[in-house]
Amino acid sequence: MLNDRLVFALCTSRIHNPEVLESVTQFVDEAHRRGYAVLVFNSSLDQNPNSLHEQSCYSVYDLIPFQIVDMIVIMSEAIANRIVTNTIAAIAKEHRIPILSYDGKMEGVPSVFSYSNQAFSALLDHVFGEHQCKRVDLLTGIRGNYGSECMVMAYSEALRKYNIPFEEERVGYGDYWEQPAKAA
Repeated sequence: MLNDRLVFALCTSRIHNPEVLESVTQFVDEAHRRGYAVLVFNSSLDQNPNSLHEQSCYSVYDLIPFQIVDMIVIMSEAIANRIVTNTIAAIAKEHRIPILSYDGKMEGVPSVFSYSNQAFSALLDHVFGEHQCKRVDLLTGIRGNYGSECMVMAYSEALRKYNIPFEEERVGYGDYWEQPAKAA
């Protein structure tokens, strides 16, 4: 607690990415609106955890002032490194500070997701209903990713709604991190 306000430590990475920045901004704005203080800990971590540059980026999370922080919020998908996110969570547990995973799933940690299937479901309704398409492929994100699997569920439900059989070979998963996307 700081100045009679509860303090969240928001741990993220790649805040230079517009999508991550938007999530951070929305989280901070809502927290402030509700009277909470937020400290943002950003790393430029990418998906290559073995480089010396990446390893040195982890140290930003060592700066978390556990003596004043009331909750650790981990953007696990943005950090995209299970060792780093689990280490943050373990240290928070040692300090008896509650942990929340925001926009990502972590084993044994409560998670909050901001994904909305409404827009994607509306798009599928348009494709299957308005255009009466019968053979539609789905290219989604990383297998096992919450958002990706939500898209597969919405796709499957839309097929069922329009009496179209589900064909596993029509669903493809991709590796949609910044570097592989640029390479593709």
